Amino acid sequence: MRYKKEGGNNMITITDPKTGKETKYSYKDFKSKFQEDRNKKIKDEIVKALKTNYKKLSGTGHGILAPCFYIKEIGLPDEYVFKFTEKHYSNYESYKETLFDNDGNIADYIFGVNNLDILDDLCRVIGWDDGKKSLCYSLYGRGSQAEVCLENIKLQCEKN
Repeated sequence: MRYKKEGGNNMITITDPKTGKETKYSYKDFKSKFQEDRNKKIKDEIVKALKTNYKKLSGTGHGILAPCFYIKEIGLPDEYVFKFTEKHYSNYESYKETLFDNDGNIADYIFGVNNLDILDDLCRVIGWDDGKKSLCYSLYGRGSQAEVCLENIKLQCEKN
């Protein structure tokens, strides 16, 4: 597709390379259409990656994993993964909330992706099985919720 900004009338013209058909959009409509197209492409990339690599996902509900795991090992789009990437801080008042590095040393913070957060969102993207969704949200433990998310992802990937 070719994009052309038109002078003073605040319109964008898109030319389809196959047909040569030109379509004019206002900036607002173009932005909305672009976002819609981008979201569809990201969803398609997520579904494709999960269908081939869902077995590599981790079932930990407490884990904070490196973004590159989801990008390189699972094949998820980096644009999607980086939405979940943040700095997680240790809470030294609670052992359960104290973070450790790969060598077992206490870390003040870890930059990464909360595994349960991304598993939950992946389930939203590919769709929830009704029974799995209600079970997941009725559980209190993060580990149990992560396991249900993994079961749902497996079910959806094998169903489609």
